[in-house]
Amino acid sequence: MEQAKKHDRKIMITDIAIDKVPLVEVPGLTRDECEMIACEHKHLLRTAKDSNNSDEVSIIIKL
Repeated sequence: MEQAKKHDRKIMITDIAIDKVPLVEVPGLTRDECEMIACEHKHLLRTAKDSNNSDEVSIIIKL
């Protein structure tokens, strides 16, 4: 977490960070929907890492 507070340099996305994406239980969503969001989050980070030099990317999903 300390790394994320430093704004003087870019933080590269790693496979370890991708593997650590937690399952967040969002009120009003089913467990399956929450698992799908976590999966999409991992996919988004992998895309940023592999195809965008760890720069920001965005995604729109329909639940």
